[in-house]
Amino acid sequence: MKTLYVSDLDGTLLRSDQQTSEFTNQTINALVEDGMLFSYATARSYNTAHKVTAGMTAAFPVILYNGAFILDNATGRMLLKNFFEKEEAVDLIRELVAKEIYPIVYAFVQGEEKFSYRDDKINSATREFVESRAGDKRDRPVTDMEALLAGDIFYLACIDTPEKLAPFYETYDPVYHCVYQRDIYSHEQWLEIMPQAASKSRAALQLKEYLGCDRLVVFGDNVNDLDLFRIADEAYAVANAVPELKEAADGVLASNDEDGVAKWLRQRFTKIIAACGNDCAACPRYVAHPYEKMDEELSHTAELWMKIGYRDHIVSNEEISCTGCKPENWCRYQIVKCCAERKVANCGECVEYPCTQVKECFAVTKSFEPRCHQVCTEEEYEQMKKAFFEKEENLNPISRK
Repeated sequence: MKTLYVSDLDGTLLRSDQQTSEFTNQTINALVEDGMLFSYATARSYNTAHKVTAGMTAAFPVILYNGAFILDNATGRMLLKNFFEKEEAVDLIRELVAKEIYPIVYAFVQGEEKFSYRDDKINSATREFVESRAGDKRDRPVTDMEALLAGDIFYLACIDTPEKLAPFYETYDPVYHCVYQRDIYSHEQWLEIMPQAASKSRAALQLKEYLGCDRLVVFGDNVNDLDLFRIADEAYAVANAVPELKEAADGVLASNDEDGVAKWLRQRFTKIIAACGNDCAACPRYVAHPYEKMDEELSHTAELWMKIGYRDHIVSNEEISCTGCKPENWCRYQIVKCCAERKVANCGECVEYPCTQVKECFAVTKSFEPRCHQVCTEEEYEQMKKAFFEKEENLNPISRK
């Protein structure tokens, strides 16, 4: 079964400094090179998205301008597109200008991507935005309507007061794909207008089909990610997400500044095999860097441990936390100590595998599985299964090497 993973960019994959961290870059690059099917979805252009994710060098498709088109991250080659019909774009722009709203018009003009605007008419908020793009080869200031309407138009961005923009949002939203929100950096009011076929959710479904995937897992932080969440098989909000998105999510990850998405992906794809065969990367108790857990996560795990029967009371976050197999740590089966004495990383490397000790460990662990089915959510059970109930599956391949 093939799964496509799609993350929002600003506020989700990007940190607050509007850059992806070295950890996120390394994680995405390594996992994509190992076969993970990944994309990010953003309102940004290829130009600006490429700058803020400069450390991501692996080849994967990216959803741009909220789904107007999809490009190859490495080459810039267009894979899929959702553009306006020329007549509808012209009518839209004329209606906006009639009310003294001067949009930034994104289009391919003579085969080149450009953003055009009436340099003699735009307001201070719009000017501040275009000046922040100084030196951008797409920059195309114009002074007449004919030039503003040129090219194959795919996206309109209006920056103005809510009083001027709200009526247009109410009128256009049923007909086009509109995003009406304040920018998370400048806090200016934006109205973005795209073809009805252009949205993060539709583009994600198009990409899912294009890549031949069976499942879609998504990540986000803001209300404009709700449509993406609705069509996904799994959806996760970062800790800094708005309440509405957290309510719609299957789970809440660490924040964007804590590399929540990258940590989750690394845990999903990377195994850290403990002495007994547990997968520490999937364990809800494991807190070694970069798998740190929030206090709420650890408290939830402590409650779960009591429900399952691993503990007879709810222990503290400090007690539930684990940093991995160390000889000084308590181990019911003395497996950690045994591996240390034999100078092997885990039982699979031992010439006596599978011994009586580890077989007993397998049996006792499996005895808790029915109880986990009873008290865990589906998501919790899948995590427990990966962390604890696949010991033999993890150790057997190591033993056969």
